[in-house]
Amino acid sequence: MGYFDEKWKFKTAIKQLPFNIKNDDAMTDARLTAIAADIQLLEQALYTSDGTPKPQAAATAVSIDAASMAQFYLVNEIMRNVEVHFMKSCYMVFDSRARRLKAGAVWDMDSSCYECDTQFWCKDELYFDALFLQPAFVKNVRKLVAALDTAAVATTIDDMATKLAPAAALDAERWGEHADINGAYRGDFAAAVAFVKSVVTTRIAWLKAVL
Repeated sequence: MGYFDEKWKFKTAIKQLPFNIKNDDAMTDARLTAIAADIQLLEQALYTSDGTPKPQAAATAVSIDAASMAQFYLVNEIMRNVEVHFMKSCYMVFDSRARRLKAGAVWDMDSSCYECDTQFWCKDELYFDALFLQPAFVKNVRKLVAALDTAAVATTIDDMATKLAPAAALDAERWGEHADINGAYRGDFAAAVAFVKSVVTTRIAWLKAVL
C-alpha cells in the first residue's frame, strides 16, 4: 500500500485503497486480477457498498490474519504514526493459496512519535474501523495491550539509546540537530529519547485504560 507507482497495482473498489505489488517476479495480469478479486471479496465481507463497516463480517473464502493485524495496528497506534493515514509504508502479505491477508512487517517510523497525546490515531484507517467491530480482532488487541509493561518498555528504550548514542553523536556532528515533522527541535539526543519514551509510555498507559 502507499504510493500508486508500481508496475503491478490496483485500487480496491469500496475503500479505494492503493495496493502495490512488490515481489512481482512471477506476477501476471491473471494473477493480479485474481488477487484484486480476492481483496474485493474481503472488503465486501467487512463493508457495505458505501464503505460503512458491517457490525458482523460476512462469511467469505478470503480472510484476514487477526493476530498480525492487531500487532500492526498496536505498533502504529502507540507510535502515533501519521504514515497510516496516507497508506504509506503499510506492508501486507497476501497468501494466494490460503487466500489470507496478513499485516506486516511494520516499517518506516520517521513520521511518528512527534506529539504526546491520548487520542486514537489509527483506529479508523485501513480496515481497522471494520476490524474493531469483530470480536477476534478486538481480543487480539486487548491481549497485546495487557501484556505490555510501561516500565519494561522504558528500560528497553534506554538500552537501545545507550547502544545508539555513539552513532547519534557522530550524526549530530555531521548534520546538526534534526527537527521532527512538526518542525520541533527536542534538544540533544538524550532529550529526544526522553520525549519518545514519554510518548510511548503515555500512550500505552492510555490504551490499557480505554481498550
